[in-house]
Amino acid sequence: MVESPMTLNSNEGSDDDDWSLTAVVHPILKQKVESPVTLNTNEGSKSPMDDLFGLGQSPEGCMNSHPEEPNMVCVETSTVKRDINFSPQSFTHDGHSTELMTQAEHDDSKVSGVCLTDLFTAEQIKVHLCSLNPSLISINAGKLRGKMTAPNVGENTCQLCVEEGLTFAAPAISCASCGARILHNSTYYWSEDGMGARYCFCTKCFKGSRRGIISFNEHSVLKATLNKDKNTEDSSEAWVQCDKCEQWQHQICALYNSEQDIKGTVKYTCPFCRLKEIEEANIHVPPAFGARDLRRTKLSDHIEHRLFRSLEQDRKLRAEILGKQPEEVLGASGLSVRVVLSINKQLKVNRQFLDILPKESYPTEFPYKSKVILLFQKIEGVDVCLFAMYVQEFGSECSNPNKRSVYISYLDSVKYFRPDAKTSTGVALRTFVYHELLIGYLEYCKNHGFATCYIWACPSLRGDDYILNCHPENQKRPNSNKLVQWYKKMIKKAKAENIVVGSTNIYDRFFVPSGESNSKITTARLPYFDGDYLSGAIEDIIQTIGKNGGHQMTKRTFKAMARNSDLSKDILVMEKLGQRILNVKEEIMVVQLHFKCTMCNEAIVSGGYWSCNQCSKLHICVRCVEFEQFPSGMEVHIDIHGEKHPLSLIPMKATDDVEIEDGVLHNNIFDDRHSFLGLCEKNYYQFDSLRRAKHSSMMILHHLHTPTLAR
Repeated sequence: MVESPMTLNSNEGSDDDDWSLTAVVHPILKQKVESPVTLNTNEGSKSPMDDLFGLGQSPEGCMNSHPEEPNMVCVETSTVKRDINFSPQSFTHDGHSTELMTQAEHDDSKVSGVCLTDLFTAEQIKVHLCSLNPSLISINAGKLRGKMTAPNVGENTCQLCVEEGLTFAAPAISCASCGARILHNSTYYWSEDGMGARYCFCTKCFKGSRRGIISFNEHSVLKATLNKDKNTEDSSEAWVQCDKCEQWQHQICALYNSEQDIKGTVKYTCPFCRLKEIEEANIHVPPAFGARDLRRTKLSDHIEHRLFRSLEQDRKLRAEILGKQPEEVLGASGLSVRVVLSINKQLKVNRQFLDILPKESYPTEFPYKSKVILLFQKIEGVDVCLFAMYVQEFGSECSNPNKRSVYISYLDSVKYFRPDAKTSTGVALRTFVYHELLIGYLEYCKNHGFATCYIWACPSLRGDDYILNCHPENQKRPNSNKLVQWYKKMIKKAKAENIVVGSTNIYDRFFVPSGESNSKITTARLPYFDGDYLSGAIEDIIQTIGKNGGHQMTKRTFKAMARNSDLSKDILVMEKLGQRILNVKEEIMVVQLHFKCTMCNEAIVSGGYWSCNQCSKLHICVRCVEFEQFPSGMEVHIDIHGEKHPLSLIPMKATDDVEIEDGVLHNNIFDDRHSFLGLCEKNYYQFDSLRRAKHSSMMILHHLHTPTLAR
């Protein structure tokens, strides 16, 4: 079953690895694990700090990740600015910072690095504590200055959030046969193979299977060997005890990193005790690893610089409208864009697909580069991952039809972006940022010789996660129409900047005769991507034809097959595929970054081209004009009515070769979305509340900085 590849918070902008976490078990709360208190995950994106700083503006963070660079915006705040020069080499094999360990050996008041708050300033600790327990604001007279008193709580209560036992959202279980999610409290059937891999099946597939066998992924299992179970698994959040005050806190609330204390020998200091140390001893706080310390690439710099410029331009426009200075207008801060995966892969074409075209030279595999792009925002002292995108890039060395193409395969976001404000044009600022990320990526691809981008706008179902594990309950999911409109607005904006030169849908591009050269309706022209709709649908159609014998065909199909029997399967597949995608054609978008030559049908990526002002679809590359040997100054073409139209030379900005790249960026956790999602599900890195999103992002950054731990 083909998985749906796109999810996004449609509310935005429409006002339209083998290891496990080590938990310190609370001796008194063992019983509470059996009867946990359910967490209310409707925390939303608004923080108690919103009332202090206004509209979700965090007190720390700088919009410009590289303030020394020109054309950048830097939003200065009261947080002390510090240079960050840590590197992964400064960590030992178990992930501890050698510098921090040395400090701890000489002075117990120095940081251990076992939790992120060890690396917080006093103000950042106060902000974090108030976000967990808003009542601290009123307890301390609504001020972050001065002493902050720890609340008196019972022995079964977390001192930080003043909650008792909290349970995680139930882990996702999917049916191995149909791919559907098995809901919480639903009955399902399961079996394990010889390697310990577990396969689960929903009740519908179990009851619907015949002859006592369930088939999945070209395998089958006897129904009689399956175990019956119910999806009732609940897991409670782990606890940790402060070595100073001996109070207990949730590890998530404490931003505690159990991977930094696998042996259980590192002393843990809770945020309240740490705050007291800093205020009484004026301790120097070393900087923490963050998103900005991840390796920068040409792509991440390009997207980031464009994003910062666009945000500053919009801020100035909003200031003009309000009659204020730009610095008086609320702006987004603490944003970091990073490419965390960039590896070469080979996509092998399914044999069933190749069998459709026995006489056509369709490639048996396509080389491509898989990349992952993340957006972080520093919220309450923590770099929170808000946006993730998987892309596939097929360069100039790749054969047609994938040559010079990019495929945006998965996209996901969580709604914690700050501030919750609108741009000068009335669009939600988070929508503006996400659109700029996509346009910046398209612009980079265009500048590096990619000619076409394919986007499948298919929203996820509630409870299904593509990249980020567990979304907020209050985050709305778009329907297909809204998501398509979201992308079309982005494409329209990119067209206005001449980044996109044209757009259409998959049906009009490959299933409608256009009269242009190389416009034959055949599967040989269809692109082939990893996990995309077309390849999955074609393979499903082929299996259906094999079962039914392919008897249901239209008169048009019979006539075509009579003319050329060798093309029978190709014609039949294209007809059935066209029927299948006709009603959803707008969901699969084809974005043109460069014009194609009308004569040779090659993408015009350099050297300029000749164009007719009267015929919008006529573009001829310089090479074809030279081949036709037009007299100098007499470059013309004759239209269908016999009229001569003059051609105009359109110069082009030189594009970098598509092979130019930033090198290989490899890590185990992002190798594919299943690897990352599996890591998050196994270790309960969830994003259904801001407190969990902060801890999950902290752990993701930890694995990115110390990749040998991600196995």
